Amino acid sequence: LGEGKITVAALVTWENASERYFRVKKVVDVDQVSTAALQIENERVSQWYENDFARYNQMSWDEFTKALRKRFLPPT
Repeated sequence: LGEGKITVAALVTWENASERYFRVKKVVDVDQVSTAALQIENERVSQWYENDFARYNQMSWDEFTKALRKRFLPPT
């Protein structure tokens, strides 16, 4: 997830790329969040993740992406 404005499109692109990586590299469910976090380049998102990484790493990928969307996207 790169620098700049966090948009639905940016998150979907990052989520899809992460999921492709998980499939190709056979990343097991329990390692998906920590693996995807390695690709977070957005400073705000990175700080949010680092502040509570132990909790986020215990989440499923779906739970993590929902938490990420709730925190950084405006309500719909």
